[in-house]
Amino acid sequence: MQNQELNELTAPHVRIPWQRLGVASAFLGLGVAAILLGASSISYRLTHLVVDGGLVNGRIVRLRSPIDGNISDFYARPGVRVDSGQVLARVKPDANAEQYLLQLETDVQAKANQLTATAQSKAFVENQLKTLVAQHDSVWAVEASLTSTDVSQQQAALDGAIAEASAARSNYERYQQLLEAGAISAQKVDELKAIWQSSEATVRQARAAVQASKMSLDASQSRTLMSQYPSLSTNFADNVAQLKKQIQAYDAQINTLSAEVKSAEQRLKQARSLYSSKQDLEVKAPFTGVVYRTDQESNEQVDRAEPIVTMLDCSDMWIEVMVSTKMASQIDTTKPVTVELAEYSDSLTGEVDLMQPISGVNVNADQNRQTQVQALLPVISPELMSQPLTRITVRVPPPSNYEQAQQFCGVGQGAQLTFSKRSLFSF
Repeated sequence: MQNQELNELTAPHVRIPWQRLGVASAFLGLGVAAILLGASSISYRLTHLVVDGGLVNGRIVRLRSPIDGNISDFYARPGVRVDSGQVLARVKPDANAEQYLLQLETDVQAKANQLTATAQSKAFVENQLKTLVAQHDSVWAVEASLTSTDVSQQQAALDGAIAEASAARSNYERYQQLLEAGAISAQKVDELKAIWQSSEATVRQARAAVQASKMSLDASQSRTLMSQYPSLSTNFADNVAQLKKQIQAYDAQINTLSAEVKSAEQRLKQARSLYSSKQDLEVKAPFTGVVYRTDQESNEQVDRAEPIVTMLDCSDMWIEVMVSTKMASQIDTTKPVTVELAEYSDSLTGEVDLMQPISGVNVNADQNRQTQVQALLPVISPELMSQPLTRITVRVPPPSNYEQAQQFCGVGQGAQLTFSKRSLFSF
């Protein structure tokens, strides 16, 4: 009995130290784990940047009506996946197709006439250039036709003119004396004076001819005419340069007009085919993707080049986010980006594709819709309005369930992006 009581008194004192030691060890392990977890969290925050507010975006393509008409059949529905070449709508040419055909024919003829006129203008300028060069070359290739014989002939003509002028003057002076004596009338003297003056004019012309022949002779003998008259060489170079510039301009016009004529002929050929066959024109998907928006419905009237369907290219996806420029400067663009989507349990890995400073927000929604090439326009939160901003796009593969109906490749879903920060020691 005494032994039993003794055991009961001593047993607790033996067990209690071991229990306390186990509890202390457990608390110590938890503390160490907490410290390691906290250190790991601090290290992660120092080396990574987490940004909320990302938005899944993608490239859109508008399919337009190739001709004026009515939509006879319309198969496209928003959110539906379509294959490349799949028919989305059919357009029936309207009653104005013939007028459109005539207009195309007129356009083709007008552009062809313009092309012909430009080619003729170019040929005319090229002929001017050839003539100018030939004239310039002839100065340096003057033949024996301009010789001393020609100079002698011109000199003989001058001597004869001088003799005739001298005789006319003597005759005039003799009759002038008779007039003073009252032997003849003044009319006769005036006639002789006119003959004398005409002879003097002939002398002057003969002297000019002699001078010209001597200059030509000098050119043929010494080939130094251009060096004696440097302005002639300068004018020639300027004229040649100007003509070549005109020819180059005509070449550019001809190339442009040739492309325009070819394009107009192709449109005319297509229009003739449509009008002659009276068949509906098919609007097909240019690639495999998703119908993002329908701009028309069946039985509606459409004009050519008017959007009918807008498609989303699911192979060209990205995450777009607006951040402060200060925050953007911390991002290491060479490192992969972890993307967490709101409706997906698995994260995606992307890469920084663009970092672009922005200065404002587009407010014209109608104009944006006509010109945008992406599904969604950038959205700027109010707290970022007053500071410099940077637009960041991160390329990602399409989500796994983008082919499901009404998923739109995930466009519009929110995303959280985790970027790697630049090293503090990098420059």
